[in-house]
This record gives sequence, C-alpha cells and structure tokens, in this order.
Amino acid sequence: MREKSYLFAMNGGEVSPLALGRVDLSRMRISAEVMKNCFPRVIGPMAARPGLAYLSSTDGDGEARNIPFIFSATDTALVELSDRKLRVRVGGDLISRAAVSTVVTNGDFGAPTGWTLTTTGGGVSTISGGVLTLQTPDRGGTTLAKRSDTVAGGDQNVEHAIEVTVERGPVKFRCGSSDGGDEYITETELKTGFHSIAFTPVSGTYYIQLSAENEANRIVSDVSIATSGVMELATSWAAADLFKLRYSQSGDVIFVTSSDQTYQPMRIERRAETSWSFTDYEFVDGPFRGKTADLTLTPDARTGNGTLTASAPFFKSGHVGSVFRITHQQTIVGASLSGPDRYTDTIRVSGNSRYDIDSDGANENTNERDVVISITGTWVGRIGLQISEDDGETWRRVEFYTTNQSITRTPGSANTVVLCRLGFNSDDYTSGTAVITATYSGGGGGDGYVLITGINSTTSADYEVMSRIHADEVANDWSEGQFSTLRGWPSAVALFEGRLWWGGADKLFGSVSDGFDSFDLEEAGDSGPVIRSVATGAVNAVNWILGLARLCIGTSGAEPVGRSSSFDEPMTPSNFSIKDASTQGSADVQAIKIDRSAVFVQRSGKRAYDLSYTIDAQDYSSSEISRFHPTVLSAGVKLLAVQRQPDTRIWFVLNDGTCAMLTYERSEDVLSWFTFQTDGLIEDVAVLPNVEDDDVFMVVARTVDGKTRRYVERLAYDTQAQGGNHNNMADSYVTQTLVASDTVTGLSHLEGAQVVVWAAGQAVMNGDEPAIFTVSSGQIMLPEPVSGTVVAGLSYDWQWRSAKLAYGVRDGAPLSRRKTLRDVAPILYKTHIRGIRAGQTFDAMDYLPLSFLGETLDANSVLETYDAQSYCIPGTWDTDTRLCLAGQAPLPCTVLSLSLTMEAN
Repeated sequence: MREKSYLFAMNGGEVSPLALGRVDLSRMRISAEVMKNCFPRVIGPMAARPGLAYLSSTDGDGEARNIPFIFSATDTALVELSDRKLRVRVGGDLISRAAVSTVVTNGDFGAPTGWTLTTTGGGVSTISGGVLTLQTPDRGGTTLAKRSDTVAGGDQNVEHAIEVTVERGPVKFRCGSSDGGDEYITETELKTGFHSIAFTPVSGTYYIQLSAENEANRIVSDVSIATSGVMELATSWAAADLFKLRYSQSGDVIFVTSSDQTYQPMRIERRAETSWSFTDYEFVDGPFRGKTADLTLTPDARTGNGTLTASAPFFKSGHVGSVFRITHQQTIVGASLSGPDRYTDTIRVSGNSRYDIDSDGANENTNERDVVISITGTWVGRIGLQISEDDGETWRRVEFYTTNQSITRTPGSANTVVLCRLGFNSDDYTSGTAVITATYSGGGGGDGYVLITGINSTTSADYEVMSRIHADEVANDWSEGQFSTLRGWPSAVALFEGRLWWGGADKLFGSVSDGFDSFDLEEAGDSGPVIRSVATGAVNAVNWILGLARLCIGTSGAEPVGRSSSFDEPMTPSNFSIKDASTQGSADVQAIKIDRSAVFVQRSGKRAYDLSYTIDAQDYSSSEISRFHPTVLSAGVKLLAVQRQPDTRIWFVLNDGTCAMLTYERSEDVLSWFTFQTDGLIEDVAVLPNVEDDDVFMVVARTVDGKTRRYVERLAYDTQAQGGNHNNMADSYVTQTLVASDTVTGLSHLEGAQVVVWAAGQAVMNGDEPAIFTVSSGQIMLPEPVSGTVVAGLSYDWQWRSAKLAYGVRDGAPLSRRKTLRDVAPILYKTHIRGIRAGQTFDAMDYLPLSFLGETLDANSVLETYDAQSYCIPGTWDTDTRLCLAGQAPLPCTVLSLSLTMEAN
C-alpha cells in the first residue's frame, strides 16, 4: 500500500528521542530527530545556515567574552573582555591607535619638570611619589596641574589618544590647542579608573589640564599618549570569571557586577566612538547592613580625608571600598571660605526656644536652638548667616559679619525646623580666607558617610568623606555598608523604572529614583530607595534580575516578582512587594528578555523555561520550552543570547562547545530547536541589533596548525547564504575581490586547514562536491584566474532527519509495520543543484536529478526555485523508516516543503 504524505512546513525543530513515540501529536509530523546547521524560519521553511566571517583573534588567543553596547539600534559597539583586559569593536573592527611620536613628558609624575602647578585659596597641587595630588580644603579655592607638549608635523591631523589613570577621582580634564583651552577634549569628569580619550591635534602644540574642587585628595598616577595598536583598557576580571558577569546599560554606561560576589561593581563608559573608560562604581551613601560589632568608631576629620579609629580590633583588608555611616547627636560644621558663593554645610535646627518650662513650672535655659559660631582667618568681605524654611529651596540672610568673632545665635522660631548656613554671597567676598566653625548640640546631629580607602591596623582605617560627618567625636551609632570585598559584592544588576537595582545576599536594593549612585534613606517620599528581602522561604542566591512589565528576579530556589499594587503604578518604598511567580529555581546564567517575557535556565543548568504574564494567573508564571527536547541542553548551559531579526532565535551556548538554538515565536506557537556546530568549540555568543538582520558574534576556539586559536567571528545574514556574488557560506571565512588572479590571500589564521571557495558567483567544485584547498603560507591557489568576489573558509555540513514517519501509513499499527520511502519531491528556493541530498539514512543518499523542466542542468548552478516531480531515493524496508536530508557548505539550500511517497507492508 502506497500513500503520499506532505510536509507543508519544515520548522518543527528537533525533538528528543524520548518524544519519538508520540506520533499522536500533530507537531511530530513536522519535527525532526536531527536538525543540525539548518535554520528553521517562523514562516515555515528551513535553510542551510550562513557562515562565520573571521574578524580577529582574541587577545593572546585567550578566553574572551563579548558584551553588547547598545545606545540605539544604529549606534552599537561590542565590548570584548579577556583576562583583565577590555577591547572595543565598532562595526566589527577593533578600535586602534595610530603610531605617533607625541608624548606627555613626565606623565608618570616621576618628576615635576614641565608641569605647572597652580592653586588659589589654600588649594594643594603636588607631584610626589609618582602621583599628582590635587586638593582644595578651602571652599572657593582652586587647584590644577597643566603642561604642554609638541606634536610633530607628520602627527598633526592624526587621531591620538590620551590615557589617564585616576587613583582617586573624580578629577576634571581638558585638552586643547591653547593654554587652558578645551578645543580637543571638552572639560570632562574622570572617575576613579582608567580612561582612553581620543583627540586630533591640528597644530604643533597641545595643552592638557587636570583640576579638582574637593576637600578630599584627588590622585592621578599617569597621563600618557597611547601607543600604536589596539586600544586596551586594564580591568579587574580574570578570564575564569568572565561568564559570571552580569550587566545592565543606561545610555553610555554599562554597569557590571559578578554573580560570585567577589568583584566590586564597575562602570564601562563610552565618551565618544573611540573614547572609553573603565571606572569604579562606588556606593556612596548606602545601602547598609547595620552595626556589625559592639564597639565605637571615632573619626578625626569631618570633611576631606581622615582616619577612623575603632575601640576594639575590627578592620580587615576586605573593608577597603566599603562605605560606613557615622551618626552623631550634635552637628559641627567647619569650612575655609575663599571665594564668592561659598558656604558652610547646613545645620538642621529644631526644638523649642531658649527658655522652656519643665514639670515644676520654673523657667530654665535649655539652649535647644543655640548655634555657637566662630569666625577667624584673614579676609575682607561680609559673611552672612542664612536660614531656609523650605528645606534649602530658598535662603534669606538674617544678619552678616565683617570681622572675626565668636557668637551664639538662635535661628528660626520655636517649634519650627530651619536650615542655617554661613558664607559669602556672590557680591560679598573681597579677598582672603575666612575660617568658620559652627556647633549645634540642641537637637542636631545626623548621618555622615565615609568610604574606606586603606587599612592601617585592626583598629585604624583611612577614609574619604563622601558626605560630611557631623562631629569628629566618638560614635556609638554607626552602620557598615552592605557591600565590600569582606561581605561580598552584588551578584546581579538591572535598570528598571528609573532605578538601578542590585541583588545580593538574598536581598534587592533599588537606588534613589534617577540617582543610580544613591541609596540614601533620608531621601523622602516615593523617590527614596527600595530595599527588600527577596526570600519567600529558603535563603537563595540572586542569579539575575530583569525588568519586564514587572521586576523579575532569578534565585537559586525560585523566580520571585517585585511589583506595585497594579501595573499602572510605579514601585515605590511604600508600594512594593515580592511574591514567587515560579519555584523552578534558576541556574547561575543570566536570563534574557524577549519583549515582556524572560527565558531562563532552570537550576539544573539543563532545562529552559519561559517566564511570561498570563491572563489566567493575573501574574507571571513559568512554562518549560525544552519539554519536547529535554536532552537538548544536557551538556549544561553556559550562556544565553537572543537574536530578534530575521526571526527570534535564542542561542544556548553549551559547556561542550556546541550551541543549541531555538526559533521562538509565542504568537505562532513556534518552538523549534536545532543545533549549531562548527569545526571548533563555541565559547561565547553576543548579539547587536541592526537595521535588517541582527549581528551575531561568536568566540570560537579552533585548532589550527596544531595550536588552539580563539577567533571572533560574525555570522553572515540569512540573505547572504542564497548563492549569487556574495554567498557567505563558510566558517572563519575571508572575502576578497580578485581581478584576473588565482591567488586568495589573508588566510594565515587558517594555516594548514582545508577550505572551500565560492568565487565570482559560483562554487569551486570537484565533480559533485566542493573542491578542497589547503592553506599554505596564508594563501591558496585556485584552478584558474578569477575576477570577482571570492569567499574562502572552512566547510561545514547540515543534516535533517525526520521523526518517525508513522503518519504515512493509512491503517494498522503504524509504529510496528515495515515500510519504505519510494520517492520524495522537495520544493526548494535558491538552492544549488548539488546543495541537497536525500535518502533513508545519511550513509546512502542521492542528489537532485540534473534534469529539470525538460532541461539538463549545469551541475554547478543555483536554482531560483525547484518544484518538480518526485524522484526515487535509496533505502530499504524497515519498521523505523526515516527521511534524511543533508548538504555541505558553500552550497546553498532552502527547503520550503516536501512530499514523500511511503509504501507499507
């Protein structure tokens, strides 16, 4: 009995051998047991995949990970991270620096020669011990360092890059063609870290200037002109930890942390297309974990830099980088003012008037509102005492002083809260420096924040004041920062609803609204920070955070969702709750976002789930997307990436160096698994958006000439694997344009390897198969001269093996009956006549007939379409008859659908 069956779609994808018995399921009709190196399309067809273009080696052929930088769909870059280094690609090319003879003399600050150090108003600018130190202890003072160097005639109008290492920032930097000018680099703020900033000098001299306006030390250790070659920025991440990194981008800044909590969060900053920085992210005012030891802390400076003394052994090396909150019950403000519009810090005054009535009715002096003021120094001008009754929005002067004096004043009225300060208005300063101290003990005091910069002993630590300390006295009320090397850093990061969210220690920390560096609990109202425990049961590690319609969190035990009371309301400190949406538990792999859904790897590391909002649950819930192929991720998932164009494809980089892929379209119920393989190990995948198709980049470890080489390669577009002049179907390929030449060069990265060639619109063939060429001295010789575009690279094969063909039997027991395939009739599109073979096994297969529509075809032709009568294929009788299709690069093939004739016994 014969019966013809039709496969109207080829996008069922690969299923597990465990599912092959489910012939009762309609989706099994279009599914496959093997689907390797052929891409299923949402609309129905499948096509042999495009090739991988060779871009460059990784740094030193070492392990690398690429992080997408996406400012917009048309403004992107690829950040390549390797062992403690960072490089950047724009348009696929690494940013490189030109060879120039320009230098920064004494840019290592080994000597002050050539530097001009300028200060006013008590500023400090020194070069000593191999660093430049800038400090302005007096408010209104200035401090700067500047110098000039020459540019040779041949180096003018050539892009340079100046590299600046800031040990303690921020500092201000500018570069120009005149003294103090910023024609080349507009004045910019450089945070603590490493900066490589491009500029193009147009004349024979360039000028640089560093300055600071801060009471704390600002330290620069090096300023130099970048040497020729690829731009490299030093980073903190070891190669072994690159795939633990979590990141989130806002504008020109990528925030990065590590899931193992061993690295301080960092910022990758773009200043211009070829100007980049790698800087510290610092927690300046929280969050805090509380008082962690029964002891007191005593600061010795209220502003600038100081030393914190513990009353018992406490400090450890891991405290460096931690922020501490120091709380006092009185407020002492002190400042040296050396210019107009310079003021002391504010004092918050509250309480009753000077005289109070206690329980016995007697009048007693309580001094609740008294502020004791001392003015010294040498100065000329008018110092005003100002108060604000609207929390600093507006200020009014209540009196002024023209001489040094010590006085006591009582700002504001009884039972009111006012802020007060002292200083020079814009037209009240003439000259000199006024030293002002004001002390308020009535109901004052408050929180100050310090960043630990060094450990001297178990009882002594150096600090930098981030927000003024209210008194330089013993503090019993203090709190240690949530994060540090000692306590652990955040394990996940995301941006959502105008806040920067960090996850760690089973907690979630949302910054002040639109203040990504601040977690100040004194920020009042809805804009204040959001800090919550994630735990809804067991204590779990936070492995990822994603901002969807709600804030989704992946922990080792569950997938909770942070939300407000309704979708239309933003999350605030008072309108925020966390509930489990799923209890699968997440692996230590960053989840990906697809519209308003997430795809994550279950805690086994071998199954994938979708986390989506459902109407029935009125909340997010999870469902397994690997349910029809539970073994596809059995090697364990290393990394996820998502490509949105031309179809949504999810890339699962596996620990064995292969890639499982999923064509995913919820609205069409398309969940099509397939595998991507190449002659090497796939170690990383990253995707950048583009106008038509997205750009997919891979790091592939290949064995070349007996050595392991790691290459960054870019996937060609689907439309570039359809024949024609640009048929990019080879891996690690190069493209050249030849004019009457038989020599293809530029293949040194494939030395000793065998490659295939597509030249001038057709494959270079050897009979029915692509010709093979061995690379020698970085080149190959073609059989004859060619004029046109040539693509040369490694070949790869594609395979498709159907599921069980039980649906081809009209009656009886379909799985147990012996059957055979008599013929097959594929419908093809832009397919090489030798680009597809068919049979019942991969060991016995036939090509398409060369006769088509009454004509004998050229064996090296690409058919625009193919829709012919069926032809016989080799095979035998078996209870498990299958259809197998296969092909080989660089021969294109797209299968739209096919029909087959089966005969059952």
